[in-house]
Amino acid sequence: MALSDYEKQVLAQMEAQLQNEDPKMADRMRQTSTKVGESTASRPRRVAFGVVLVLIGAVVLVGGLIATPYLKGMEFLGTAIGVLSKSPASKPAPHGQPAGAPASRGSFMDRQNERWERRQHGE
Repeated sequence: MALSDYEKQVLAQMEAQLQNEDPKMADRMRQTSTKVGESTASRPRRVAFGVVLVLIGAVVLVGGLIATPYLKGMEFLGTAIGVLSKSPASKPAPHGQPAGAPASRGSFMDRQNERWERRQHGE
């Protein structure tokens, strides 16, 4: 939208007043306005850079969606290996028993009673 004659006159007066009051700031503002004009010349480069970034983001997004089932499979495999490595069969056998033989310590309630008695007697 173009400025009216009155607006152009007021703007010119403001510029002149700024030049009189603070010449350094007026010079900086002129330099900034020319830089803005220069950036429009490099606009196609910026648009191309933006398009490339969008394409890279889309590739990363689609790649993540495609890789999700494989990652879930790897997670399952890691969990299975962890569980199998902590199985009771991998514990060393107590002294005097062959490896893999179950420890015969009585029933669950018997063991609990023994523990209770040891606590009561201060062992």
